[in-house]
Amino acid sequence: MVAINTFQGSADDLQCKSVLFVCWGNICRSPAAEIILKREMKRLGVDGLQIESAGVSPDDRPINPSWPMQWASFRRGVWLKPRPRLLRKRDFARFDLVIAMDRDVLFSIRTIAKGTSANVKLLSEFLPANSPIDVPDPMRRSLSVCNRVLDMLETACDGICRYMTRNPVAA
Repeated sequence: MVAINTFQGSADDLQCKSVLFVCWGNICRSPAAEIILKREMKRLGVDGLQIESAGVSPDDRPINPSWPMQWASFRRGVWLKPRPRLLRKRDFARFDLVIAMDRDVLFSIRTIAKGTSANVKLLSEFLPANSPIDVPDPMRRSLSVCNRVLDMLETACDGICRYMTRNPVAA
């Protein structure tokens, strides 16, 4: 997939102005996706977006990402820091788009979102058609798995940029 090189407009021109990435513990996948999407939108010159990450696990102890994930991320300029943040029902009113890393997380999100009009999607919806449905959890996994996860996140963030920039607000 080829990255978007230009975008003529501002955050006000986008239909989707806020994105929340959600994984199990908000330790590896969703914080990395948050950083990658922020970096891509900055590269495109779009400011004023709300991009955050959260987890669905009630365990709020700060746990560091595994060393292979830290190393793989560091090599790509993604600095992971533990920041436990639990997904809350009020998040669905704050974010235009909520993105789940896998089907288990999607099930948890939909349970929490019950009764809301949340726009929830799997990250794989922004990947090429032949991609896996779930982004593997890289905790305690090999460096090659961590690199594959980051490849998926980078490709998906390009797809998310395309989604955000081709859905302008109607004048």
